[in-house]
Amino acid sequence: MKITLNQLVIISLFVMIAFILIFFNGVVVLFVIMTFSDFFLDGIVFAPECKAGENPQITGCYDKDNIDGGQIINCLHGGVCPIGVSYEPTQQETCDSTDNAGYEEFALSEACRAETIAELEANGPLDSTDTDEDGIFDVIDKCPYDAETINGYLDLDGCPETSSSDSDGDGLTDAVDQCPNNKEDFNGESDGDGCPDIDTDDDGILDYQDECVLEKEIVNGWFDGDGCPDDEVAETTQLPEVDIIDVIINPPEISASFIDETSVLGFEANTLNLNDTVDSAIILTVIILIIMVLALVMVLKKNLGKKKRR
Repeated sequence: MKITLNQLVIISLFVMIAFILIFFNGVVVLFVIMTFSDFFLDGIVFAPECKAGENPQITGCYDKDNIDGGQIINCLHGGVCPIGVSYEPTQQETCDSTDNAGYEEFALSEACRAETIAELEANGPLDSTDTDEDGIFDVIDKCPYDAETINGYLDLDGCPETSSSDSDGDGLTDAVDQCPNNKEDFNGESDGDGCPDIDTDDDGILDYQDECVLEKEIVNGWFDGDGCPDDEVAETTQLPEVDIIDVIINPPEISASFIDETSVLGFEANTLNLNDTVDSAIILTVIILIIMVLALVMVLKKNLGKKKRR
């Protein structure tokens, strides 16, 4: 069976591709897969769907119905419960309020928190107007013209936190201070949360780094950073004194031993063999490329000759 030049070029191309894939241990395949997956999967959100009462602005969950956590948590009738009002028994909803930093903080019952999107839209589609563009619709936004400050503090009321009260005097306002009555110690560990970092055994090593939080570290130069007392001090070996003049006059006997194939020399030999293999593979690749180029040149010459005859 005769093989045409066109077939030879195609065969050479496939041989080169197969050789490259085998030699580079699938790196090319991995690169192609990653490139195409990045192209086709761009824009797809890999995030869990928001549960009832979960705010996507805080947790990063996926809101498939485009209704933010504020609408799921808050009830109907304006989004919040009026002070001292209980709704009809069919809704199983009660409300309490406490004054905190000048804002009304509403504690809704679990039945209200479990309210579904379908129940929210029972009286028709919700008005999605959001004047201040803070992600909280005007129908439940207590400050529809002022954007919410997303800082983990009353993020669902729709109002910016403007309180400057700092009860513990640590420089962090109560609105963002997770421990408003305990000063932050500013030691480089979670300094922005407003809470002091605990050191239970008072050994100078904080509990989050201390492997023995109830036992003090013994500072003796032996694993001083683990926070644990050392039951045993490491034994030190005292080397015998050596008389250099005596060694020169009476040198000790030195015995020689052979090094087998698993030794350093064997490792070096294996390294040399590996280098030879790599060099051979590179040479073979160059040869295949040269053959392909020559085959292409011959095909072009043949096609040009046919055209001239015509």
